[in-house]
Amino acid sequence: MTPFNTFSKTIAPSLRAGYMVLPEKLLPLYEETVGFYSCTVPMLEQYFLAEWLDSGEFERTINRVRNTQGL
Repeated sequence: MTPFNTFSKTIAPSLRAGYMVLPEKLLPLYEETVGFYSCTVPMLEQYFLAEWLDSGEFERTINRVRNTQGL
């Protein structure tokens, strides 16, 4: 599993939102070193993306695409 990724290929190239998966023990270091940078993804897009992920719709959509493509 890659600890860094984006939603550009799975949702839309224009979304420009990415994510990073960190072990819990690295969170304080992350917050200390880069946590102060401002986020360039608009709040509304973050809200809708979070809702889509929390609802399970993202996973259902990915599974539907995989089944359609025979993956």
